[in-house]
Amino acid sequence: MKNRTLKTLPAALLSLGLLASVPAFAKDTALPTEPQAQSEATESVQPQVDVKATDQAAEKRKKITADAVAAVNETKHALKLLDERCAADRTAQVCFATSSHLQS
Repeated sequence: MKNRTLKTLPAALLSLGLLASVPAFAKDTALPTEPQAQSEATESVQPQVDVKATDQAAEKRKKITADAVAAVNETKHALKLLDERCAADRTAQVCFATSSHLQS
């Protein structure tokens, strides 16, 4: 039992030491309070980068909108075909029923 306590005691002390030093490490690695100044090169190309990003986003929106419109149109077409098929089926049923009734 004494041997086990002697083995765990250094591990416990080491853990406490590490926990106590965490705030010190965090203090050293804190982010700056103010952003870094951009270089002239970065500032000169930033408008071009912004325009390119805006154009890419507009293209994606245009494609997504076109895909959505196509999907809606295909759905409308499919529903129209279903309605026409149902009407044709109903007509066939009426014709069948009428012809059956006329034959009897």
